Amino acid sequence: MKVNKKAFFMFFNIILLYSADQLTKYFASENILPGQIVFKYLGFGLTFAKNYGLVFGIGEELGFIRLFSNAIQIFLIPIGILFFKYYVSNYRKSLIAEWTFILFFSANIGNLTDSLYFGYVRDFIIWPGPGIPNMADVYANLGIMFLIIEVIVNPQINTKVFFGLKKTSQKNNIQSFSSFIKFEAAKLLNKK
Repeated sequence: MKVNKKAFFMFFNIILLYSADQLTKYFASENILPGQIVFKYLGFGLTFAKNYGLVFGIGEELGFIRLFSNAIQIFLIPIGILFFKYYVSNYRKSLIAEWTFILFFSANIGNLTDSLYFGYVRDFIIWPGPGIPNMADVYANLGIMFLIIEVIVNPQINTKVFFGLKKTSQKNNIQSFSSFIKFEAAKLLNKK
């Protein structure tokens, strides 16, 4: 059996980042009391918080918000995989695009695991910005930066259109992505 090196590379890194996220959350939850600050230097440090809301704790007072967030995260897993396959099939294969997917996917499953298992997300990083993030949140932010870099350096993407500086019809892109999803679904159905 031939191993797809690119798929193995991506799977290995997703597992590595996911494991780092879960281990750091475990360490924080087992060794730091909620609200306790064990280290702080130049605006960075360690604490422990249970986040029952969305990013930065938004919506914690709303009981349904975590359920809503979980549903969206679960929905985004297959959509993210399909979009990544679509992008590398129709635009370009690049290390930046791969790492964007790896970071977003690791972030999604890291926080989704916490949310489904505990009913909240374990956060522990003190930083000068808003909220208390965890490693999965760091991955998501790095993924956003990588996505912006990919959009800027990819000559096939019109950055003025992408960033909304130029009006254009998105109809062709939506039709193309829709056709790709139908093609992938047909491939899956024919394998069975």
